[in-house]
Amino acid sequence: MLCGVLWASQAEYYLKALGMKVAYLKININDRNQTMDIHTHSLFTSSIFPQLDNTYSITFDNEYRPLNLKRDIHQKNLDDVVTTDYDRTKLTARLCRQSEPKSRSYPIGKDTREVFTFLAFLAKGNPRDGSYEIDGNGSKWKAVVARKGSETVKTILGKQPAQRYEIRFASPDQQKAPYIDMATNNILNQNSRISVWVDAKQRMIKAVVKARGISTNWELIGYKA
Repeated sequence: MLCGVLWASQAEYYLKALGMKVAYLKININDRNQTMDIHTHSLFTSSIFPQLDNTYSITFDNEYRPLNLKRDIHQKNLDDVVTTDYDRTKLTARLCRQSEPKSRSYPIGKDTREVFTFLAFLAKGNPRDGSYEIDGNGSKWKAVVARKGSETVKTILGKQPAQRYEIRFASPDQQKAPYIDMATNNILNQNSRISVWVDAKQRMIKAVVKARGISTNWELIGYKA
């Protein structure tokens, strides 16, 4: 059982790429209520970094496995509401898009997580090295985790000793993840890699996402517990 170490926390990040602040990201996690709320919006737009203003609401169980995920998506040329309900008894998920008349059901594994609950699990759970099941927007994906040792990271909280993890996301059948929203699509790329630094207080104090030839740094700019 992982939940309950910190009852609630709020972390804020600037996402920086090519020397620019391209987006703002806020992650609220409430372990008592077993909910996550994530918001991200653009700070800079271009052909490489299209406009976005997205909100994600998630409920999860005590192992950070999602029970429900709602995405309010407002991006360039795309406005949609997408919900995914996870049936942990039947090991199925049902995805509904406001923009489409039909929903879609698909199988999931016992420990399937989506991108955000997986990152929360990584920070809170001190995970073993190995492969983890990921819901790639309705397709089967995996995250391969390797612990890389302790490093000291300079943040707004001061210099913090932190454990660094390397994560590689991949599709076992080499298929692209269905496109739903920009934030998850930037991570769910074949052979994309994320470096995550987690301190002793189970805070994700830094991350670097490498995908499509671009590195995006998640710089912590605020934290409340």
